[in-house]
Amino acid sequence: MFAFALVVGSRLDLTSEVQVTAPVEGGKPGEETLKGEHEIGEEVARAHAMKQVTLALGAGFGTPARLLLLAVLLYLVGRYVGGRPTLRRTMSLASYAALPLALEALILVGAALRRPRLTPADLGLLSGEALTRLPVNPFLLWGVVLCALGFPMAASVSRTKAVLTVTVCFVLLLCLKAMSR
Repeated sequence: MFAFALVVGSRLDLTSEVQVTAPVEGGKPGEETLKGEHEIGEEVARAHAMKQVTLALGAGFGTPARLLLLAVLLYLVGRYVGGRPTLRRTMSLASYAALPLALEALILVGAALRRPRLTPADLGLLSGEALTRLPVNPFLLWGVVLCALGFPMAASVSRTKAVLTVTVCFVLLLCLKAMSR
């Protein structure tokens, strides 16, 4: 994930995101003038730095936070269905379940390295919007299968109960995701 942030942050071109006009000071509302080349360059540099910081913080802090959240949720679900999970085992399971998503990020790094510059529209395509035609991201589905295979050991429940639990949780996640669109 950090490699993805590093590669994308270094190749991102935000010149199309910067406004070329600026309001006139003390002028009428709606009255605008063209910005100078120096002002546009400063705004592009500022926007580029902000995007790099956002990507790095998301990779450095967001990914571990999501893994910890998944581990806690797996722990709570395991307790709810009558298992005896430990946070150590659910954290291991969450880490293993995230491996396919890390592989997806490495594939996206390879795609980003093939382009000399990336625009924000390209960033959307690289970050998985190309997979939205499919009902479910295959890497996410792979992670769910790994989670279903490891849940019996992490929560000390039967395989049948584990598969049903993970399947119900995944369907609920898909429903929440569909409702948020």
